[in-house]
Amino acid sequence: MNLRIAFLLVLQTSLSILMAQSLTLSGYIQDAVTGAVLPYASVSNGSNAVYADELGFYKFTLAASEQQDTIVFSYVGYTPYILIAPSSDAGQLVRLQPQSDLPTVEVRSSRLLATGGSVVVADLAHLKTLPTLGGEVDYLKSLSLMPGISTGVEGTANLIIRGGEPEQTHLLVDGSPLYNANHLGGFLSAVPPMMVRDITVYKSGVPARYGGRLSGLIDVQLKQANTDQVTGEVLVGTATVGAMINVPISDKSGLQLAGRYAYPSLIWELASQGSYEEGVSGDHTNLYIHDLVAKYNWQISKRLTTSLTYFQSGDVAKVQGVSGINLLLEDIRWRNQMLSLRTHLDLGNGWSLKHNLYASSFDYELQEQELLVYRRDSIVQFRKDITESKIRDLGMRTSLSRQFSNRLVVELGTETIRHDFQSNSAGTPSFSDSLLQRFNNSSRAWEHAYYLSSEVTLLPQHLRASGGIRLSKLDGTGLKDWRIEPRLRLEYELRSDYLLNLSFERHYQNIHRLRAAGDLLPNQVWVVANQSAPSSNAWQLSLGVSRQTATRHWYVEAFRKELNDLTMLQFEAGDIYRFGQDWTDVVYTGGQGKVQGLEAYWAEQRGRFSGALAYTLSFSDRQFAEVNDGEWFPFRFDRRHDGSLNLGYRSATNWEITGVFIYQTGHAATIPTAVGGGLLLYDKINTFRLPSFQRLDLGVARYWQSKKHSKRETFLKLSVYNALNRANPYQLIISPEQREVVDPNTGETYRESAYKVFQASLFPILPSLTFGINFR
Repeated sequence: MNLRIAFLLVLQTSLSILMAQSLTLSGYIQDAVTGAVLPYASVSNGSNAVYADELGFYKFTLAASEQQDTIVFSYVGYTPYILIAPSSDAGQLVRLQPQSDLPTVEVRSSRLLATGGSVVVADLAHLKTLPTLGGEVDYLKSLSLMPGISTGVEGTANLIIRGGEPEQTHLLVDGSPLYNANHLGGFLSAVPPMMVRDITVYKSGVPARYGGRLSGLIDVQLKQANTDQVTGEVLVGTATVGAMINVPISDKSGLQLAGRYAYPSLIWELASQGSYEEGVSGDHTNLYIHDLVAKYNWQISKRLTTSLTYFQSGDVAKVQGVSGINLLLEDIRWRNQMLSLRTHLDLGNGWSLKHNLYASSFDYELQEQELLVYRRDSIVQFRKDITESKIRDLGMRTSLSRQFSNRLVVELGTETIRHDFQSNSAGTPSFSDSLLQRFNNSSRAWEHAYYLSSEVTLLPQHLRASGGIRLSKLDGTGLKDWRIEPRLRLEYELRSDYLLNLSFERHYQNIHRLRAAGDLLPNQVWVVANQSAPSSNAWQLSLGVSRQTATRHWYVEAFRKELNDLTMLQFEAGDIYRFGQDWTDVVYTGGQGKVQGLEAYWAEQRGRFSGALAYTLSFSDRQFAEVNDGEWFPFRFDRRHDGSLNLGYRSATNWEITGVFIYQTGHAATIPTAVGGGLLLYDKINTFRLPSFQRLDLGVARYWQSKKHSKRETFLKLSVYNALNRANPYQLIISPEQREVVDPNTGETYRESAYKVFQASLFPILPSLTFGINFR
């Protein structure tokens, strides 16, 4: 016992001496002009290098023999800052000067986070130049130009990562989850671009601190306020108008406000034909979109910062559709709200503490009315349905990290989320005004998780590893077992600029989304897993090689994913709002999924020319014992081939020309195989393929730098969406129709019912014009 105590004392003393001999520098890296943080900036002493995190916070450890070294802080578009022989680990605030020859500094992704196909920091400067629907920059929808990411169908912004469902993609905005990122009709995603600072996409290699979804993570970080001067941006487009203003509160705090209002009904008006009379005849859509963001950040001291973010987005839509004598009226309203409080404390000596407290909500309401119009003065209500869905999440994530050296960082943390889900629907019987309650679901559950992760350099300049273990469980629905979610990512530098990466991970998802087949709007029911429909789980393995130089970036990556315990709404349930049973009685459970594919990407910059080519070969299938006689069938958004090519040129006179071409294999669809007794009969699902999707978008922009105000930039951008005017498939519509038939024997004329199948398309060729001003 005495020998053990003596050994521990000697070990503790040795560690103390070693730690005393090292020096850890830490602090924030900022823009010297605006005070904005610079995420992923580089810190190096020549032999070792680290990167700041998404908050611009860095930690750099110097051994005793290195404490006379010169430390270089650098960031793309900024003049490097040099620190010679630092003598203290007190918070080092580093402010980099923008290079004078760059009128507008654009954020570019760092090599550390863009090493291959699994983890990519989106190049917002490039995405901003692409032609878009309505002329509005849309970073989330533009992510679908990356291999392995799809929006499902034209127009939508529901991002699908490597064959998963849209609800299996974890979308975080400043650390808080969003349940619906898609404005109605897919016209815009629900995150205004003028507030986005950076987007990190994890198709695999998701850090252990994040969980709760099966198919990847999209981490959106909003801009921090400028603490030095007032800045702003104004955008006026064909169907949108938006503005952002930054107001310094003090030399250490600031407030940013941004808002956007859109009226895409103008585009629908251009795309629609025929007469319209409200509540009587004609197809018509009225749609109004809004987004609002406010963010306050305060650097309390050199070691402590905090930020408070409020986010809101929503739609109000009225849709009228006619089919024969049937007139369908829909009144749709939804809203996201989020409040996120984040703090970061540098404890010194390599220790830091992060805390994120958030509240997130989603509200949806649908009023649907079907009328029978015999004549203008004879309109009868056939049915009416009212549906409401509400989600309330309250979450907290706390982590403590320690940088032992530039080669080893360890993080320990916990996360707790309280889910409150409530959905209900009521409707009238045929030709009745009596509103009867049908579906009612209310549930509360708690998600708990603990995680331990680390980032370590095993072989300097060659082998790096990151990963960890996440322990999670769900309380409140009968599921109390702890689940283990391992995460591992290895990167090996074969030679200069060439990297081989391998990753393996496992995830659990404790919430399900009930969605009717063919449903493209957000009218959906979210439920919490229970013993009848347990949590879904998935594992993924990926292997890839990549190379990145100053002018070129390419990668090739193969992946395989398996999903288990999936749920699916039964066909007999029909519309998800018209069944009266408990939701567990109308779903298929125990489903399986398998996805495998190959991704390839090439991007190059040659002088004033730039281009990128992306391609995904993917196979995505599902299997339920009760569906297709237990046989595997294609997932609805399974696209065998998915590719895109975008090219750009910027002249010396600030003209910019861009073009994007997209090709996708048509997604799977279900069509009837027979008609019996006036009813459509289906044999198997997803046995039919829609035609391929092809679209060409073009854009031309002109930028002006004000002669009187050097910090003001004006631009005018013309975008042409679907320049080839191709009628791309949106969905199949099966509609009954009456036709007159002459009996060849008697010569009598009678009416016969038949069904017609036709392809619905969404957007024809649509030009748009956007005018914008940036000032600082």
